[in-house]
Amino acid sequence: MNTHSTQSEVSRMPLVFSKKNGVTEQLHRLRRSIAQHQTDSEHATPTVGICSSTPREGATTTLLNLAAQAVSLGERVLLIDANLRTPRLHAMFNLKPAPGFTDLVLSRASHDKVVQRTGKEKLMLVSCGSVVQNTESLLNFPGLPMLIGEFRRIADLVLVDLPPVNPSIEAGLVGQALDQVYLVIQAEKSRWEVVSNAREQLNSYSVNLCGAVLNRRRHYIPEWLYNKL
Repeated sequence: MNTHSTQSEVSRMPLVFSKKNGVTEQLHRLRRSIAQHQTDSEHATPTVGICSSTPREGATTTLLNLAAQAVSLGERVLLIDANLRTPRLHAMFNLKPAPGFTDLVLSRASHDKVVQRTGKEKLMLVSCGSVVQNTESLLNFPGLPMLIGEFRRIADLVLVDLPPVNPSIEAGLVGQALDQVYLVIQAEKSRWEVVSNAREQLNSYSVNLCGAVLNRRRHYIPEWLYNKL
């Protein structure tokens, strides 16, 4: 891959959100995009990662909104918190952080033991798990696709909260184990050079980057994004 990505190369990532529609319709469009990309897979239940280039661009919020929308349509949704440096999902649902994802990878707990009920019907959570020192080494695990894929038996949609792509490699390590990944781009904040770098890093791990999600639009949208809406 050419390491000198241009602005136009970044803009070719398909944007899921439309400037003409409300949040609910945007989520429907994202869910349809996931379903369309899953048609080529042998698995009916998609494993989908949501990430951003840098922290606080709305990746976790997008993931939770997508989960709520899917649950409202009767789908069983499993959330996995793979943002091991700054995990948040367990606190949002007032649940314990462990046992969770890291314990599963380390074979300290089974799939059944790490799944927690959130209190919302059809919505389940695998929290971050016990603290580990070397997260990059932990996630560089060849069996990760099969380990995550096992959750397909209890869910219609598996959503994985990934860490920011920059500066860590962890998003790529987990993302390569998933069917699809979407990159959240915050309008008025995200710089195309940073997004380009994130795209290149994900591609270097052969992540199936299916599109970008434009978040927090206000009055100004950079031209290179606006042209794709």
